[in-house]
Order: sequence, then structure tokens, then C-alpha cells
Amino acid sequence: MELNKKAAYLQGLVDGLGVDESTKEGKIIKAMAALLGEMADAIAAMDEDLTQAYDQINDLSEELEDLEADLYEDEDAEEKRRRMEAKIAAENFGAVIGLAAGAALAMKEKLDEHAAREEQKKQQHEQTMGGL
Repeated sequence: MELNKKAAYLQGLVDGLGVDESTKEGKIIKAMAALLGEMADAIAAMDEDLTQAYDQINDLSEELEDLEADLYEDEDAEEKRRRMEAKIAAENFGAVIGLAAGAALAMKEKLDEHAAREEQKKQQHEQTMGGL
């Protein structure tokens, strides 16, 4: 069952039960049922937008493939191989740079945490020694 249909079904159940909106519980149940309906509508709209975006991306990808084919149709096999190797090498280099940057950031965080713990220990020691 679709999300909108489930929300409508629950709204129907709440209405059919004759929930008294003058009670605290009744207000909450009615508000929750209404919220579920609104959320189901929002999710359905997002799903529609996402489907449209996927379709547009696929269309662009196909157009790009056509352009690449037109652009490189005069290349011989060796030129294509070199171009692909260069592209792969660039992607790998980017991945290595990203990995190194991530490792450097993680190391910096660890060093900062260590320095903060050391500073805290120093302050505790000074407070303890100052009190004697």
C-alpha cells in the first residue's frame, strides 16, 4: 500500500473511531493523523522530484556519451587508451589526496584532543597544588 493510502486509511480510522477532540489525547491523535497525511504528501512530492531528477541525469549522461563519441571518433585505439589511463590516473590521484587530507585532519583532531586532556590535567594539578 502506498504511503498516501496508508495515511488516508489511518485518518479514516481516527475519524471512524469518533475520537473526541476536546480531550488531550484526542487532540494529539487527530494532530498526528493530520501530520502523517502531510508527511506522506511531502514524501510523494520528493519522490516525484527525485524521479524527474534521475531521468534528467540519465538524459544528460546519454547526451554526454554522444558528444564524447563525436569528439573522439577520429582517435585511434592507442590515443583512446592513453586518454583513459590519464583519466584513471587523475581520479586515483584525487582519491589519494582526499585520503591524505582525511588522515591529516584525523591526526590533527587526535593531537588537539590530547593537548586538551593535557591542559586539563595541568589545571587540575595546579588547583590541587594551590590548595595545599
